[in-house]
Amino acid sequence: IFDSISSSNLDLSLVNDSPFEWMITMSDFRNVFGQDLQKHATRYKTEPEVVLNVRFPSQYPSRAPEIRIVRPILKMYTGRSCGGAFCIPELVRKGWDSDNEIARRGKNPEKRMSRLLDTLRDVLQEHGRVDMETCNAYPRKYFDAAMSRIHARPDFEKAYSVDGIFY
Repeated sequence: IFDSISSSNLDLSLVNDSPFEWMITMSDFRNVFGQDLQKHATRYKTEPEVVLNVRFPSQYPSRAPEIRIVRPILKMYTGRSCGGAFCIPELVRKGWDSDNEIARRGKNPEKRMSRLLDTLRDVLQEHGRVDMETCNAYPRKYFDAAMSRIHARPDFEKAYSVDGIFY
């Protein structure tokens, strides 16, 4: 599965040698988000990259993986994220099923994950802004709280979008 997802701007590694949990480092972003990452990296002497943590449920690919931003912290209401959780339909129960857009474009789990990572890269690149005031990582509890709010809302699309655009 790594071979089908790997690219020059993605680095994947297993967490504790488990195939069910990955760390993914994304780099080489363009436009304003890429500039933000570069400024942040210079300021805090880090790399200009986004680190994601991915956990696969035992029901994958029938259920969506849990994907959270570890670092950098994004400015509030940018990157279609909240507390490190991506607020996009493809990653919530309602939006992830065998008929969703990602599944139609890639029927097997490897293609599905690759397409999802492409989607997340696009979302970050188009909508993300880095919080320049901190070099910390998102605490896990922020992600858990955000996911609880997202899954508790049957009207997810209304709750986390403005004029149909998700933040």
